Amino acid sequence: MKNFTEKEIIQLKEYLSSIIGNPTPFSKQKSVFGPDKFCQWCEEWELIEMLKYLINGKNNYFLDPPPNRLKKSTLWSKEKIEERVLKDLGDLESVEQIINYFKKERESFHEGT
Repeated sequence: MKNFTEKEIIQLKEYLSSIIGNPTPFSKQKSVFGPDKFCQWCEEWELIEMLKYLINGKNNYFLDPPPNRLKKSTLWSKEKIEERVLKDLGDLESVEQIINYFKKERESFHEGT
């Protein structure tokens, strides 16, 4: 996996902020709800976690406690996030390629499930 420059980290953070600031409705993406009717996992949360892994690096990502939205979820793990990052993004060299990957993923969300 590529080491990012400070400028590239800023680009990734800005893109992450744009996702968080303009979330996709659960009905427009694959989402899994628990018996309490709260979302346990969705496609966009996976992308957010992948971006956090890239921004923070492996060690800091694994040390960071889970966000509140995921504290009760049993449908994700940091290991699965790392595995997907390495599999899907491991060969990409530029931040532009990485951001384009995330944009395409968001465009192809599965209609609500």
